[in-house]
Amino acid sequence: MKKLNFWIIHLITGFFIFFLLLWHTLYMHYPYLIKQMGYGTTSPLIFSEVIQRAKSYSFKIAYVLFLIFVLYHAFYGLKNIILETEFGKKFENLVKILISIVAIILFIYGFFTTIKIGG
Repeated sequence: MKKLNFWIIHLITGFFIFFLLLWHTLYMHYPYLIKQMGYGTTSPLIFSEVIQRAKSYSFKIAYVLFLIFVLYHAFYGLKNIILETEFGKKFENLVKILISIVAIILFIYGFFTTIKIGG
């Protein structure tokens, strides 16, 4: 039952990644559509706009959530792929520990980078 719970979380994170990427694509590459809906700016890549967005708590929360979803989704999938190999079957605990350590390090780096940007 425990594996099923992790798999369901994997599916849920994939669902949220899809919508966050859709929002990112619309916001960054089709700003005129977002501006018509009353959000964003017409030039999201100008430095001053990037800094203003980076200072926004709503964007910081969205970036951290995106980071969590992507890291879980990617590393859970990678873990399962590796565990299907002979090496993974032989060193299952080592693989799980190493993947967890790398994911945690990347989360800490991404989290503090997101918080630090924009002040």
